[in-house]
Amino acid sequence: MGKVIDLTGFKIDTLEVLERKQNNKHNRAVWLCRCFCGKKFTTEGLQINSGKTKSCGCLNHFKKGYEPYNKGMKRGSVSEKTEFKKGDTPQNFKGIGTPRVVGSRKEVVATINETETRTRRGKTYTVKKRTSYARYLWMENIGEIPKGMVIYNHGSKEDIQLENLEIITRAELVKRNAKRG
Repeated sequence: MGKVIDLTGFKIDTLEVLERKQNNKHNRAVWLCRCFCGKKFTTEGLQINSGKTKSCGCLNHFKKGYEPYNKGMKRGSVSEKTEFKKGDTPQNFKGIGTPRVVGSRKEVVATINETETRTRRGKTYTVKKRTSYARYLWMENIGEIPKGMVIYNHGSKEDIQLENLEIITRAELVKRNAKRG
């Protein structure tokens, strides 16, 4: 590990280094700085020396009194004709049960008429559940799948039809997949 250079008192046109703080979790030197706007903030010494840190972030924001070039202008007439309106359905809308290919494995799935609640980064949202298209076809036409049983497709992965589906045990599935090899 290299020798730490004392940056206390170091000034560039937009910030001044005030004092050394405790090293961060990566064991890099952290310094308390004062920006030209008056705000105090901490940053790594490496960021100061390389010139990547020039301010507390205030240089990245619009200055007071800034007005965008298009302020007060009306939108173009073309976009108003084609913009999405409340109640419209998108062109790529696929209804409940419509098969679609997803993922790198080219898996055929269908959206079912159920939702589930998920939480990500503190935000909660609901999403429509998806299931394999074979499973969807079976449940819509024949009924529930008993516990411990799975659906086996005799045909190709892309051509899923009710005639090609049968319900088998997991042990039987392992045997059949070994034969396919």
